[in-house]
Formats: sequence, C-alpha cells, structure tokens
Amino acid sequence: MSGEQQNINLDHINVAMNNGLLAKSIKAKTDFGEIDINGQYDYQTLPQSIQSVLGHYLPSIVYSHPKFSIAKGRNAYTFSLRLNNTQLINQLLNTTIVSPYPITANGMINEGRNEIDLSIGAANVTYAGQLLQNLSINLSTQPEGLHARLCGERKGTKGPHITVNAEGLIKNNTINSDIKFQIPGHTIMHGNISSFTAFSRHNGDLETQLHFNPSEINIDTITLSVLPSDLSYRKNNLNISHFEVSNRNQHIIVNGVTSGSMNDSIIVKFKEIDVPYILDLVNFHSVSFAGIASGTASIKSFFHQPKMEANLEVHNFKFEDGDMGILYANANYDKEGKIGIDAHADTNDGAITDIKGYVDIKNSYINLPIYAHNTHLSFLKTFCNSFMDKIKLRANGW
Repeated sequence: MSGEQQNINLDHINVAMNNGLLAKSIKAKTDFGEIDINGQYDYQTLPQSIQSVLGHYLPSIVYSHPKFSIAKGRNAYTFSLRLNNTQLINQLLNTTIVSPYPITANGMINEGRNEIDLSIGAANVTYAGQLLQNLSINLSTQPEGLHARLCGERKGTKGPHITVNAEGLIKNNTINSDIKFQIPGHTIMHGNISSFTAFSRHNGDLETQLHFNPSEINIDTITLSVLPSDLSYRKNNLNISHFEVSNRNQHIIVNGVTSGSMNDSIIVKFKEIDVPYILDLVNFHSVSFAGIASGTASIKSFFHQPKMEANLEVHNFKFEDGDMGILYANANYDKEGKIGIDAHADTNDGAITDIKGYVDIKNSYINLPIYAHNTHLSFLKTFCNSFMDKIKLRANGW
C-alpha cells in the first residue's frame, strides 16, 4: 500500500466480507485499527460519500474540483472506526496527527437523502503543534438542516489554554453558530459568541462573510458586550467593519482592511484594557507586568510580511509588583514574533525609567535594558523576598 510517495507496511490484516443481494458488510482488523461497514454501497464511491453529503450543505467548501468527483451515489450504510495508530492516515493524507489514545468514529450515511449521523471522539490529539484534548465532533441531519456540535480543549505552550463548546446549524452555504468558551489564567475569561457565516466562490476563490450577533464576553467580574459587526475574507484580503467589544469604561474597536499592500491597514483602538488579560491571551508569563492600557495600534500586510505599530499609555504600570508610574510606549511587531519596545515610565515624584528592547512572545523571552533615573527599585522584592523586605531604594544608571 502506498500514499504520498511512501510505502505502508501491514504486518497483520484480517478482513471478513459479505456481498449479499440487499446489503454488504465488511469487517477489517489491522495493525492500525478496526473498521466495520454495513449496508448498501459501492466500493469505488464509498470513500467520497461523506464528502458528497457535506457538499449538499456547504457546496462552496466541499465543491466539485477537476482533481476529484463528488457525483451523487446511492450509498446508504452504517459504520464504526477505531484508529489505534495514526501512522496510516498520516502517510496516506500527508498529515501530522499524533494521538497516544484511539480515535473513534461511528455513524450513518445516506447519500440519496443527504443524511448523515457522525460522531468523532479523541481523548488527546496533537496536530500542527496544537494539543487538543477531550475532542468531540457530532454531525446530525435534522429537518431544518445539518446540526453540528464541537467540544474540546486546546492546551500547550503555543497560545492560551481554551475550552470550547460550539453548536451550529449548517444549510445553504451558511453556518449559524453559538460558541461558548473559557480561557483560564490569572484572570478567567469566558463568553458566548453568536454569529452567522455565509460562504461563496468568485472566480474559484472562497469568500467568507461573517456577521457577529450581539454577544457577551466576561473577564473576571467585568462584562463586555460584543456589538453587531461584519467581517469578510477572500484570498488574503480581510475587511473588518467596526468590530467592537465594550462596556461603559472599556473598549476594543477594530476597523479597516489588510491585504498584501502596505497602503492598507487595520486600526485597533483600545481603552482601559488590563495588561494581564493581554498577557494571558498570548500566554506570556516569564515576568509580571500590570496596568491599565489605552492607545492605538495599526496592522499592515498581515498575510505577507506582517507589520504592527502601537502607541500605548499604561496607567498604574507595575513591573514585578513594583510601582513604575505611567508608561508611555511605542511598540512594533516583526514577523519573528518579537515586540520591539521604546518606552519610558514616569512617577509623580521625579523618577523616570527608560525601557528599550524587545519581548519575544514565541519563546517567552525578554531583553529590556532599563535605564534608571532616580528609579524606585521596589520590584526587587520579587527576586529577593527571601532575605529582603520593605525595599526603599532608588537607582541611577543601567
């Protein structure tokens, strides 16, 4: 057996087949797992039957392509699959799925009626460097359309830990969805995002139109409203029309277009956003920063050579719980995942601290030389609390 220019060796395979007049069945056990199929089906069109039914509900996503055919068949069968080893599917499909536990799938397909009942479960899966746990996917044909449900947790060092429970109705190239999520951390964030997504194709390119319905995001005891807004994406061209998350005192507002042109930009305006929230989202905890940030950021050429610049003002700025006053910062982001910082912090008693360097988000590393001008050193307590207390020192130099 071969796939993607690789040979696949099977040390053990046991197959039982029954080709009756009204139905067929096949049971197979191999080194990689087990499969059981029962019903009416044609062996040549069997692999494409799930794709054929899904194409009825989302033709712009699962659409006819010259390289393959999804012509409607008459397959109607039940099936169950237990995949004990992902090596086979990785070699056949050129993927990088890793799972120390079995992946299971079972359900029913009826192509003639465009019906599907599918359940997929995986306790622990790593794909493209992302660790997914307790993953559950369910699809079920209902009179109003195809009902979908997805549950799971994303963990790991690359990005935040997030738990998702999503439900949606799929029909006529659209998805009407509600997504509940929770992000644990120093401050717990959770919410429910309601949206409507429509798909279409123009000259072969997929276009996605996303409308956010009124929703809520909760950060600790603070509730933020997600206001109605629209987003469209087509071939490395993203257009955001007034995406806003806000309450009376705080807001994040996003507007603009980003493509391959440096003349396009997305503008992000934020007011009184707690810095630890941001650090939790990017999973940066090498050192402790705190404060309330306001300012503006611009993002250009996001899909080619991303460039980000921001001007920030952070009140009650603290480094390792040491009060540094008000931070005024210019920041820029490069494609290597480093945030360059040129900033200074002022207190109301004559202490000024210049901070110039970078923060490496990808590797959780900082290089921020501090140039002190009568700077308070109360932040030393975090590093010296085993033998120092009530630190009242000031410093000059670097």
